[in-house]
This record gives sequence, structure tokens and C-alpha cells, in this order.
Amino acid sequence: MKAKCVLVTLSLLLVISLPPAVSASLTIDLDVGISELVPLMDQTITAKTNERGVGILFVLQPAEGTPWEEFLDDHPILKVLFNKLPTNIKTKVTDAIGEKIVSVKTVNFGTGGGSETLVFPDDFLGINGDASTELVGEYTIFFAYMSWEGDQIEGQRCSLAEKEFDCKFGSFNVIPEVPLGTIMIISSMGLATLGYIQIKKPRKNKTE
Repeated sequence: MKAKCVLVTLSLLLVISLPPAVSASLTIDLDVGISELVPLMDQTITAKTNERGVGILFVLQPAEGTPWEEFLDDHPILKVLFNKLPTNIKTKVTDAIGEKIVSVKTVNFGTGGGSETLVFPDDFLGINGDASTELVGEYTIFFAYMSWEGDQIEGQRCSLAEKEFDCKFGSFNVIPEVPLGTIMIISSMGLATLGYIQIKKPRKNKTE
């Protein structure tokens, strides 16, 4: 009986001492706070993942700038991280950037991953131009993430998420945005109704 209890105790201690199980697969998610904003307005960007690792957020602005790869030499840490990405991911991001202005931000997550919400442009570094939402057009976001939780056989796992948002001038709507305009419209309708009633009254009396 004692031997059986000792065996059960040892088994429990062995299970407790084992490292936590690695996630079955790497998943990442990317979201923006506003799908359509006006120029110079801030945009919130949320990056999520389920594994420990490091990621790079790229924001492509609708404007041409100097080829961004020429500026990677001035940002060695970013260059090292970018070069660690798989060829297919690097090719897709590079082709999408072309000569557009690109801004970046790195994120790190511990075991089990996590979520981080950033503000564009304040939290981002402009590589070949200033980070800004000044320009009207379509903005593209790439989230390239490298997991450190892959085993030695599987190797490092990488994933890429993409999101877009528009920046355009808002329409000027008098009724919801300007209370005075609403009052004037209602007043005009009231006066028109009273005028119609006054016009109809004499006609009614004449027919009688």
C-alpha cells in the first residue's frame, strides 16, 4: 500500500514539474479601431497572438517615399528581425510596400501570447517618411509574427496578417452636426404649413 502511494505521489510530482504544453498551432489576429477615419485622426491597431515571440507591424501610407530597404541599414535591429522572416513573407511585404512610405513598430509577447493596442502614428517609427494619417487614401497594415514556442524539429513558426483602413474627408451633414441648421429647417417647415393654411382659408370661404 505504501509503495502504491509513493508511486502515485511521484507520478503527480512528475506531471507538475513538466513544462506547459506548446500551442498546437500559431494564430495571430490584427484589428483596427476605425475602418474609415478623417485626415490627421489617430488610429488604434491591436495585435494578438497565442504564442510567445516577436512581431513587426508595418503601416503602409498612400504616398511615395524613398525605397524603404535603403533605410534598413540605419535600423539594424529591425533589419535583423526582417531578415529572419520567411522568404514568402518578406517578398509579400516588400512587394506591397514598393516605394510607399512605411512605418514600423515591434511587439513582444511572453508565453501563451497576448494582446497589445497601439496608436498610429504616435507609437510608430517612420522609416522612409513621417508616420502620419495626413494623406487621403487606403492604408495597409501587415503584422508579421515569429513564434519562439516551436520545437527543434518543427522549427520557428511564422505568420502574417493583413488589415486595411481608409482615410477620407467626411461629408458635411447639416442636420446631425449643426443644431442651428436643424432648428432652421423645422422653423421653415412650420412657417410653410401655416402659410398654406392661411391661403386655403379664404378659398374655402368663397366656395361656401
